[in-house]
Amino acid sequence: MKKIKVLILVLAFAFAAMGGAYAMWFDTLTISEAASTGCLDLKWDKIHVVDPSPNYTGYNGNVLGTDSNRDGLDTMDLDNPNENLNIGSLDGKIEEVAGAGATTSCVIGGDQDKVSKADKLTITLKNGYPGYQEYIDVDIVNVGTVPAKFEVSGLCGVPCWLLVEIQDRTTGEKLDLEGVRIDPGKSIPVRIVNRVIETMDCGKIAPQNAEACFTISLKGIQWNEYKYNLRDQIQFPRKDNFPYPPTTPCN
Repeated sequence: MKKIKVLILVLAFAFAAMGGAYAMWFDTLTISEAASTGCLDLKWDKIHVVDPSPNYTGYNGNVLGTDSNRDGLDTMDLDNPNENLNIGSLDGKIEEVAGAGATTSCVIGGDQDKVSKADKLTITLKNGYPGYQEYIDVDIVNVGTVPAKFEVSGLCGVPCWLLVEIQDRTTGEKLDLEGVRIDPGKSIPVRIVNRVIETMDCGKIAPQNAEACFTISLKGIQWNEYKYNLRDQIQFPRKDNFPYPPTTPCN
């Protein structure tokens, strides 16, 4: 009889424990997260050419202009007393570069574009001569969703008889784009000036019937990676604009 009572008591505790396990209160918290990345995309836009072709060679020797308004006349230096004539021309054209890392003659572009591939600005100078100077106005536009900074690799292949300068169109001053930030939806108005010089650095006269093909490389990268190597690991604490831990408790 005593053994039966002990067995009943053990069974009672066992069922009590089982009941506690099945009846334990619990709650589950879940995390539902949606993640998306932006895009970094720059383009050339709103080009304005002041001395387009054709020059006089297409107008039966008419060096006084391309039409009745004498449009197309080459600009002269302020202190030059000679008459303006339509001798040279400077054309510009914005082109789309298809495909990632696409390579065309003299130009590499179309990197990882998702919005616009208008990466290639082709400038063509025809029938240049010492003293010829004209310019092209164009905008650099950030059509992406991420700010960019410029890494300028400089001019590649520019002949010693040609001066090329990028200017701030609002001030007329030489523009150094290295490290300049351009935010999404913003633009930078620039002027690209070309001038054929008479005497090269080596002391020789600029050659006749000379041709050149060169590139101006303006690489835009995400602003936070400019001169900084990102690390693929959690970084904490961060360089925040607010103190951590919070000075006041969260509600």
